[in-house]
Amino acid sequence: MSVTPGRSTFGAAVSVHPEPAAAVGEVAGAVLERTGPGPDVALLFVSGHDDDAVDDIADAVRQVLRPGALAGARTVGVIGGPVEVEDDPAVSVWAGRTGPAEAVRLEAVRTHDGVAVGGMPTELGSGRRTLLLLSDPLTFPTEALVAATNDRHPELAVVGGLATPSVRGTTRLVLDDRVHHDGAVGVLLPEGIGETTVVSQGCRPVGEPFIV
Repeated sequence: MSVTPGRSTFGAAVSVHPEPAAAVGEVAGAVLERTGPGPDVALLFVSGHDDDAVDDIADAVRQVLRPGALAGARTVGVIGGPVEVEDDPAVSVWAGRTGPAEAVRLEAVRTHDGVAVGGMPTELGSGRRTLLLLSDPLTFPTEALVAATNDRHPELAVVGGLATPSVRGTTRLVLDDRVHHDGAVGVLLPEGIGETTVVSQGCRPVGEPFIV
C-alpha cells in the first residue's frame, strides 16, 4: 500500500447540495484531495435523491475516484465528519487505501431446505478478514448469513448495515458499475484491515414496524 507524500490513507466528505452533479463534485473533490485517485475502496451513501439520480451519482463517483471496489446504498440519512443529514438531499463518500479489496454481490437462493446465500467468495485465506456488507432486509436473509458465517468461516467478521426501503423494490445498492434493487453488496477487505469494529446505537421497534 503506497500513499503519495502529503496525502492521507483515508478521506471522507459529505455534500448537502440538492443538485446531484454539484454534490458529486463537492464530495469527490474533497476526497481526491485527501487520497488521490484510485483508492482501493470507496463507500457511497445517498439520501433524498430519486432513483435516476442515485444511478447517476454512483456512476459519476466511480468515474472520478476510480476506486478498486465501490459499494453503497440509498438511505434515509447520511453522516460525514461532523455532519448528519436525515431525509434531505445529501451525498456522503468515504474512501481509503487498504490494499486490494474484492467487491462482493450476494443473493438469496431458494433451495429444498429453505433459503441459502449465493455469491460468497470461495477463497478467504487463512487469516482474519472483514466483509463490509450492505443488505436489503426485505429480500436478503442477513441473520442467516451471519449464522452460517460464524459456523463455516469463524475468521470472517461481517460488519455493515441494512438499507431502509419504504416498500419492496425501492432499494438501491451500489456495487462498482451496477445498481441493484435486492440482495446485498459489500467489500471483502484484505487480511489485517478492519479487525477492530464498533456497534452504533440502535433500538427495537415496539408495535407496528418503523424505519429506524
